[in-house]
Amino acid sequence: MKSFYRIFAIAAAVSFAAACNPNTLPEFDDKDAFAAFEKTTYSVEETSGSLAIPVTIASVNPMSASVTYEVDAENSTAKEGVDYTLEDNTGVLSFKGSERTKSIKVNILDRSGVYTGDMVLVLKIKSAVGVNTGAESTCTVKILDLDHPLADVLGTYTVACTDYFKGALSYTMRLTKDPDDVTVVWCDGIVPLAAGVPSLAVWGTVSEDHKTITFACGQKPGLNNGNGDLVLCEWEERGGSLYVSTAGSIVFTKQADGSFTTDNPIAFVDDEYVYQGGLVLPGSVWTK
Repeated sequence: MKSFYRIFAIAAAVSFAAACNPNTLPEFDDKDAFAAFEKTTYSVEETSGSLAIPVTIASVNPMSASVTYEVDAENSTAKEGVDYTLEDNTGVLSFKGSERTKSIKVNILDRSGVYTGDMVLVLKIKSAVGVNTGAESTCTVKILDLDHPLADVLGTYTVACTDYFKGALSYTMRLTKDPDDVTVVWCDGIVPLAAGVPSLAVWGTVSEDHKTITFACGQKPGLNNGNGDLVLCEWEERGGSLYVSTAGSIVFTKQADGSFTTDNPIAFVDDEYVYQGGLVLPGSVWTK
């Protein structure tokens, strides 16, 4: 009886809750059907060839519809016939009742060997017949230029360094391009503490001959540990105490084997100059 009572009580409670639940799910009617982009952002390399951008009809039952789209020229930097072409220039997607998804096909024109910078193509759903226009009515495609002037410097590196407290360490770091300045790179792991922490990425200026990368001390990438923003510094040990400096710079120099090394000691500390685990001895090596 006891077990039966429990099951019965649970069943009754569930039944009662369902009968009295005021949070019933709203019903979706085909008058609310809409057309929208499945994704609103894409990134493709300039050598990718083509890209299919799906547009989907959201409805309860299969529906026939017509969707008109266009290039948002005002917000696009990519030029038709130069950076891309549309496979279908009618600007219309026609959906039969059995079709839920159709794609806008974009041909990416290969401009390898010519530095153009990244280009942006913005497509938007202009109107729809038979359904509504959904909220996701704009799609942005970034066409990534592979001919950056710093292409030989950019990329993934293996870092070998010596932490003041932890000893020899190895980890992965990336140098990425700046969106506006072709002489600047961003480093996402100048010390082990910063590896994989986007808010500790710092910028460096590459020399004209690509043989040095100079990081200005005093940079505050934006991570606050409660005692203030962490700041990039040099450091030294004097009389058993550690001292840091936000003046000057940290310079990595390219070696004959293509690696970069520095003679500067590197640190990340907060505004109160409290050790945060980012003290690295001179001699860090970046190998691509």
